[in-house]
Amino acid sequence: MNGGLGEALPLDAADYDAMDHLNLLFSQPSAISSISQVSQTLRARQKQLTDEIEALESAQAYKPDSSLERMQSAQLELAQLFRKIETVRSRAIETEQNITSMTADIKRLDGTKRNLTLSMTALKRLQMLTTAYEQLRGLAKARQYRECAGLLQAVVQLMRHFNSYRSIEQIATLSREVSELQRQLLEQICEDFEMAFAKAEVAANKATLVEACYVMDALGDAAKSRLTTWYVNTELREYRQLFRGNDEAGSLDNIGRRYAWFKRMMKRHEDDHAMLFPAHWRISELLATAFCEGTRDDFRGILERSMRRADGNKADVNLLLSCLQETLDFEQGLEKRFSSEARASIDTLSSVEERTQNFGGLISVAFEPYLSLWVESQDRQLASMMPKYRSQPPLPPGEEFSPQAVMTSAIELFHFYKLTLSQCARLSPNESLLDLSKTLAKYLDEYAQQVLLHKLQGSGPSVQDAVLVLNTADFWHVNTNQLEDNIKKRIDSELAPKVDLTSQSDAFLGVASAAVLALVHMVELDCEGVWREMRNTNWSSMDSAGDQSSYVGELVEHVDDKAREILAVVTKQQYARAFCDHLVEHLATTFINNMVQCRPISEVGAQQMLVDKYALTKSFGKLLSHHNAQAAPSSFVRRVEQSMNRMDPLLKTLQVRASPPEGLVQAYLIHIADRSDSNFRKILELKGVRKKDQAHLMELFAVHREGSSNDNKLVAGSALLTPLMSSTGLGSMSAAALDGGSLGEKLLSAARDMGGGAAAAAVPSGVEKATMNENLRNIGKFFKKDFGGLGARFGKRDGSVGAEERQQRFASRRFDRLRISATPSIVTAKLNATRIGRTLWSSTGLSTAALTFGFKKQSAQQQPARKMHSKVVIIGSGPAAHTAAVYLSRAELKPILYEGFMANGTAPGGQLTTTTEVENYPGFDKGIMGQELMDKMRAQSERFGTKIVTETVTKLDLSQRPFRYSTEFSPNETHTADAVVVATGASARRLNLKGEEQYWQKGISACAVCDGALPLFRNKPLYVIGGGDSAAEEATFLTKYASHVTVLVRRDALRASKTMASRLLAHDKVTVRFNASATEIRGPGGDGCMSHLVVKDNVTGKEEVVEASGLFYAVGHDPATALVKGQLEMDAEGYIVTTPGSASTSVAGVFAAGDVQDKRYRQAITSAGTGCMAALEAERYLAEME
Repeated sequence: MNGGLGEALPLDAADYDAMDHLNLLFSQPSAISSISQVSQTLRARQKQLTDEIEALESAQAYKPDSSLERMQSAQLELAQLFRKIETVRSRAIETEQNITSMTADIKRLDGTKRNLTLSMTALKRLQMLTTAYEQLRGLAKARQYRECAGLLQAVVQLMRHFNSYRSIEQIATLSREVSELQRQLLEQICEDFEMAFAKAEVAANKATLVEACYVMDALGDAAKSRLTTWYVNTELREYRQLFRGNDEAGSLDNIGRRYAWFKRMMKRHEDDHAMLFPAHWRISELLATAFCEGTRDDFRGILERSMRRADGNKADVNLLLSCLQETLDFEQGLEKRFSSEARASIDTLSSVEERTQNFGGLISVAFEPYLSLWVESQDRQLASMMPKYRSQPPLPPGEEFSPQAVMTSAIELFHFYKLTLSQCARLSPNESLLDLSKTLAKYLDEYAQQVLLHKLQGSGPSVQDAVLVLNTADFWHVNTNQLEDNIKKRIDSELAPKVDLTSQSDAFLGVASAAVLALVHMVELDCEGVWREMRNTNWSSMDSAGDQSSYVGELVEHVDDKAREILAVVTKQQYARAFCDHLVEHLATTFINNMVQCRPISEVGAQQMLVDKYALTKSFGKLLSHHNAQAAPSSFVRRVEQSMNRMDPLLKTLQVRASPPEGLVQAYLIHIADRSDSNFRKILELKGVRKKDQAHLMELFAVHREGSSNDNKLVAGSALLTPLMSSTGLGSMSAAALDGGSLGEKLLSAARDMGGGAAAAAVPSGVEKATMNENLRNIGKFFKKDFGGLGARFGKRDGSVGAEERQQRFASRRFDRLRISATPSIVTAKLNATRIGRTLWSSTGLSTAALTFGFKKQSAQQQPARKMHSKVVIIGSGPAAHTAAVYLSRAELKPILYEGFMANGTAPGGQLTTTTEVENYPGFDKGIMGQELMDKMRAQSERFGTKIVTETVTKLDLSQRPFRYSTEFSPNETHTADAVVVATGASARRLNLKGEEQYWQKGISACAVCDGALPLFRNKPLYVIGGGDSAAEEATFLTKYASHVTVLVRRDALRASKTMASRLLAHDKVTVRFNASATEIRGPGGDGCMSHLVVKDNVTGKEEVVEASGLFYAVGHDPATALVKGQLEMDAEGYIVTTPGSASTSVAGVFAAGDVQDKRYRQAITSAGTGCMAALEAERYLAEME
């Protein structure tokens, strides 16, 4: 039994269970009799195990090899090991001593040899030094300065080797003699210069003086500084005597004489003295700097005295402003003069030490305490510009309309803002700049009110005028954000939080919203006759429902025709979508309003209306396809269905007969699902139920709505029925409709909205301006919500919010959101109509995008952090840059693209932004505007996650890993990247004609598309230089504005393509002069613009002076490679050299794409291709790094 038990269920098992064991032993009642036997067996087993344990314990305790013995043995072995180690150590020491004794003689020999070599070298150098010193003494006495320069450098260098031996008397004596000779040379050369200038013998001693400067270079910076200081003081001595601050000649009245004297002095310097000094001394800049510093100190004293005159009269403000402007122009001239050559390489590390003096603000800083007067003058100038802009038509007479155009006044105002901001930032980045920002903000509000909204008032604008207002409002919405960012980057950091133009940006967005509503209203007005036909139909006497009603086809035709006309000139997809969304919402609301006026409506009439609704829904779903000839997106179709399906509950209820009455009541509770008695009565009135029959139906309705089956299912009032048939909603459709123009009028003032004639043209009062400002800002904020995307601007992103739910939300929040003032009361009354409530709600999410500059205000998380590290950075903004961005984003490398702020003088988007139409880019069979193409590329880059920063990278260091770079507005912040894609493109080339510098941007331009529309060039004779496609395109573009365009081609044929050349030669406003070139630009001088051009016949050499109000260059491009000059391999023309068939450059990890490395093709499609190559190779490079 024991064995069997042990085998079946061992007692020492880990999961032993006594109960299981007992159940096994006594599984049958008969087994109980064996309990005694089992008990004896267990006791015997227990005794056996106890005996075995005791035996084992005894054996272990008395075993010979005990633990104590093993421990003692281990200690003995360890002691033996230590003795062996000590023996090995003593033997090693003994061996080392033996080797040292054996090699001692060899070490002494090596030391002797080394000392002998050093002694021989020192003696040889001493001999060379002595010989060179003696030769130098002789050359110095003979004034052979060219030879002295080289020998002096050798003497100085040799003398450095003996600095540690000066304790030797002979060496110390020689050192003193060398120093004395250096002093004698310095004094001798200074004396030579002084004598030559004093005796007017500079020309005769020119060669000697030039060579003397080489010696001064060798003597070091202190010697060079002494000579240059003497020369500057000598040249400016006459100036300091003539224009002392307390003399009449030094007064502010004679500021022009100061600058004229400097120009004469500089001309004399360049003609007679400049060649004496090495170019790297930059003696001309030293002269200009000293002149500016002295003039600044004079002005400070003069201004301080004039502001505290004893007679109590303050300085002439006009004179002060005139002097400031003249000083700014002078400083700008110095900047251009001294930066044209040196700035070409200023972005490379090698040129950090060669940076030129920054002349901006060097003199004008003296005017800083009085800049408040200058800011006030800018305020007055802007105030005078607003009435002029207000009176100008949106489209100047004779100018051809362009869907991408903005109002001319916007371009002029933008240039004014840009120049003013630049000047003030140079003068004072503190309180004055903050005051200027407030002034600029003030007139942005004025421009939105008095100019843009004014164009939407009166009898209603034309389609072209409304589109111009829309484009202009969005242009300023974008650039206002950009203006705020630029001011914050230029102003002192503690004042930056006080700069806020958000309200102005929102105001322009409000104007854009009003322009969209104005376009919608044009369609509504065009359909008024069709709705009249609907109202004239007898809907109560129809026998059967058939095909769509006759008015439906006419309505669809009117809507399609007018929408197609409008969408043809609305170029931006987001605006086209917003227009279509608004239009469908308005048409659906108008359908419901007219349905009310069609009462009574029979059951058959309701069925027919439902058929008409289905037909209209299908047609309206195709509206957006008129914009780009593509099928409308599903999100828009859902949007149309939501808007049109709002009326389904009403029509389905009207289809139910009034008898039996329970059926109508149940239908109402199912479809309308509210508890309102008034709303149920409206259904009865729409059906034409007689008054005497309505009482019974109302009783039934009261009973059924309280039934248990309707608990928690009914709302208090239907969002669809509650506003219908109210006292304000019984008029015609046009009475309730809202258009963008009336919105502007209502916001301006109630009096002008109701009045006419002269009152309509009056400028709003201060209170009205403030009220309208606040309203525009709130409307702009309202329309700015939900910028997530085209399909997600209305309600939830999946489009699941229905029209009824949207109306219910809006009913409680519409005027809280808008916060429209109740003063004057008539404004509130007009804006409080249900139609504007629905209209503004449906407008939620009107999104905008950059137009001219493609800039979008970056949120805080979009801006790069300080000292940021990126895997890859893209520098550029053209097709190459954005193609690389798309590929790198899809590879999840999170690229950052620096598109630049007017980098190379071009807006983000590169040269394509100045191209009117692109006809050869695949995928656009009807062509596409250059700006629009770049906007699409930019949007695609952002869609895949590219971070786009509108800053210019001004420094890029490729000499260390990771690569380091910094930006224009944050030069002290250094960021890093593992890889860089350079796609900076190319810029237009200049000709350096006589007069070009003086009249640049005063009649001369390198971009006809950018500047051709300015008033300066309108109806004036213009000239274009060039013979390629660019010249032909720019000349054709200028014909829209110029009285005549002449193209100067230096060869006897055009280089343009046959198509462009034929188009140019056939134009009646274009004359092409072959074998002709321009040699000089002339004008009145001063601040005037160019008026004439000297044209040379290249065959005969004869020159003639022709009238020319504008000159446009189209003579090629220069690659924008200054950023990497000296760091990457380039060809003779400055283009980056890449590995054939690759975008890799001479520096691993740096890739070039686009026109910066392509001097042959320079096409958008080839740029995009190289951008793709650069991205793929950058991805491979980064993968190998990991």
